[in-house]
Amino acid sequence: MEDAGAVYDPPRPTGGLRPWHVLAGSAVLLPPVALFAPAGLVILTLLAVAGMLGARGVRLAIPRLVTRRLAAVLGALVLWMFIAALRAPNPGDSVSLWLSIVLIFLGGLMLLAGSRVMDAGDRRRLSTAIVAAGVFYVVLIAFEVATGNALTEWFQGGLYGEPLNRGAAVLALFAWPFALAAHRRFGAVAGLAALVVSMAALLFLTLETAKLAGIIGITAFAAVWLAPRPALLAMAVLAAVFTLAVPLLPDFAGDPLRFYNPVAPDLPTTVIHRLLIWQFVAERIGEAPWLGWGLDAARSLPGGDRAFFSAQAVALPLHPHNGALQIWVELGVPGALLGAGLIAAVLTSLWRANLSRLATAGGAALFSAYYILGGLSFGVWQNWWLVLPWLMAALLRATADEKNGAA
Repeated sequence: MEDAGAVYDPPRPTGGLRPWHVLAGSAVLLPPVALFAPAGLVILTLLAVAGMLGARGVRLAIPRLVTRRLAAVLGALVLWMFIAALRAPNPGDSVSLWLSIVLIFLGGLMLLAGSRVMDAGDRRRLSTAIVAAGVFYVVLIAFEVATGNALTEWFQGGLYGEPLNRGAAVLALFAWPFALAAHRRFGAVAGLAALVVSMAALLFLTLETAKLAGIIGITAFAAVWLAPRPALLAMAVLAAVFTLAVPLLPDFAGDPLRFYNPVAPDLPTTVIHRLLIWQFVAERIGEAPWLGWGLDAARSLPGGDRAFFSAQAVALPLHPHNGALQIWVELGVPGALLGAGLIAAVLTSLWRANLSRLATAGGAALFSAYYILGGLSFGVWQNWWLVLPWLMAALLRATADEKNGAA
């Protein structure tokens, strides 16, 4: 998310706390936090933002971070979210959520600003730290797989569900800064090896959507590498159209319960349950399509506690497990249009940014992986999930080369 104009040459900080120190520390701490205490990603990001506030030159870079189009869409979306918060079933809680989202956005801008205030030496040192963090991440996963989640059980005091799912989702995103940093620091072979090792580690984890995000990310990378502008435009159109059309899609699935058999279901029960959730949410969207039910209303929609084939398979467990559906049901047509506009603005600004083809393709891969994970697994307003794209984008941008060969 950068300005489309001339190359920006920010003031280079000398001495004291520098942006690469902040991002390097965040990268090294990321693996254990993501795997063993993923909610702590919010604290990790807040510490990084606080560090950027104390680093020289960062605040001067903020005004040149986003295009006017992107700023306008993001501002309109934030305003509409505030209006939707006032209309929500629990407006006090929704306004608090809205405030946290705004603070995350502002903090994310600080991280992106810091990623630009670096010279070649800073980027080299940061790349080394990111590579070390990537290796550390993979080693931790290998240890957990080999020991049956020994460290996770020790950290969490007992295992519930699939404890490494969030860590798998973070790795599907971190793989791209890891690969670009390895490429910058040690060459193309090292960059490819970092990506392969990251994807291989995902195969040993249980979150299927993380594996799918890896595949989609690689596909997006290849497409943008081969044809940057057409591929980015195609991605923008497809993602925006899907965001707008998603309430219509559950009807095409028919009745998901036809696949359910207590002895041997034709589909995994998790898939059947996900389809039932989406149908329920689509029905609620149909009841309030224009304005939606209000920010964060998904957790209190009428009928959401109705059970299907088991007590755990309720109609809506906290969120729809689909970001586009959640935006539709809570923010209505204005939210869906602004969400689609935001997607298009992010991808087109990626094309307009002064980045090398490799960095542009890496940014497209990161966006695609995040979009897929948000469309299948997580609540769109979860704070730990909201801080991730900002932190990952800052790490990726800090290691990226520019078209003119600048650091």
